[in-house]
Amino acid sequence: LDKVLFSPAVDVNLHGARLSGPVELQTWRPPGSGGMGCVLLKHHDGEGWADITASTEHHIYPDRLSVFLQTFSPVGNAWAPLEALVTVGRMMVDALSSRTLDCRFAAYIKPHAEEVQCHVVCRDKGVETNEYLPGFTPCGSNKAMFDLYHGDIIEVAVECRGGQNDSKQVELRSNHSKEQNGQNVQMLLSRPSAGERVSGEVSVKKIQVPTARAVCQFIIYEEGDIPQSDDTRTSGLKRMATDVNTPSSLVKKKKEAERQLMDVGAGPSGVVTETVQVATGVPAVFKEGVNMAKDLRHDLYLRISQNLVDSERRDLLNYVSGRKLLPARDLQRMDPQEIFIKLEQKGKLKEGDLSLLEDLMTKIGRDDFAEEARQIASKDQKGDDNRTKTDAVPVQKGKENEGQLTDNGAGPSGVVTETVKTDDVEKHFDEVIAGVSHKWDDLARKLGFSRNEIDGIHTLKPDQDRRCREMLHRWRNREGSEAT
Repeated sequence: LDKVLFSPAVDVNLHGARLSGPVELQTWRPPGSGGMGCVLLKHHDGEGWADITASTEHHIYPDRLSVFLQTFSPVGNAWAPLEALVTVGRMMVDALSSRTLDCRFAAYIKPHAEEVQCHVVCRDKGVETNEYLPGFTPCGSNKAMFDLYHGDIIEVAVECRGGQNDSKQVELRSNHSKEQNGQNVQMLLSRPSAGERVSGEVSVKKIQVPTARAVCQFIIYEEGDIPQSDDTRTSGLKRMATDVNTPSSLVKKKKEAERQLMDVGAGPSGVVTETVQVATGVPAVFKEGVNMAKDLRHDLYLRISQNLVDSERRDLLNYVSGRKLLPARDLQRMDPQEIFIKLEQKGKLKEGDLSLLEDLMTKIGRDDFAEEARQIASKDQKGDDNRTKTDAVPVQKGKENEGQLTDNGAGPSGVVTETVKTDDVEKHFDEVIAGVSHKWDDLARKLGFSRNEIDGIHTLKPDQDRRCREMLHRWRNREGSEAT
């Protein structure tokens, strides 16, 4: 390199204009370059640097270099001894390529009770990961509209809706941007209000004269749990121990009631119906079937949301918006799973009828998910025909003791058929949720849920209380009469 000289590099922007033929571009020839040859290097966004010396018409004069070009982008000129031109050309392409960045910008959030840590990260396209620092979750990203270079000054601005705005400038370092965690700009942003998620826009600009140039823009939206402040947290582990262990007394009551029911005898004739309350967690067969069907649908919604590529997501949003199934302003903040759940709440998707979901999946080219929706709807329809409509337990006893279950089979003539209604453990859910929702996953593990099941519930529900309730419902349905 100590024998290489340079003419000023140029970057001509035609702002979209097209030339009918090549135009002449002139640049200075450096002093001391007599007897040297010239290497012409040109950069194309998305393609990188290339040696265009042999393919480009150019003329060398004693004091200047004239190059004829029809398309423009950064052009560099190096002068070297004739015998070293090829080597210098390759070396310069490698050197410039290592300092050129084809970037993607991504935002990551680490939540706290009253503010969030927001990192906007620049990564070169050679970094193929979306993983970042522990505790941070991705909340938005976009690709730069043109290539950037080592040493460029960029401004990163974050504008939060109803909250804090901030901006910072940073000098790009190519070596940092090509690392796994990229080069980051760090900000601490206040929440719009207590318990509210952060959302807004990120804009990135390249600082240059005379005006800054927009690099990219994207929307950010915080997902996941919002931590509670220390003074609002309850002693969760103590409450969990109390709430989980206390129902053991119900087990004894349930077993005693079941023993008495088994001892009840049958009278010869006459049938009436009564109701006896028993402390047990036996769920209705019908209710259990409904919940299982709902789980199948929601699991499908989740898998669709996790497996659609960006183009399929865009097509889905366009179809839902175009058919006015949901307001367009709401769709921009919703992922596919949230869209399907909202459609279900509006009655457009329901048990036994997922024709709308089939149609949407077919339109975006996902026939595999369309077929799954068809199969689940078919199972739902068959289930409706086969489910038992009651959770009653028939008991026979004598008329003279209609209100009690203590005659131990000695009832006289006239048979009374009674219905024993279940005292579902669901009525205790609010107490459990109030005490342990912020540690619901610990309780889930104690109740035998797998890591995959816990992750699925975490993704399915937007906050800790609803995740805890969903987990308790699944536990009750799974355990049946043992859910106490």
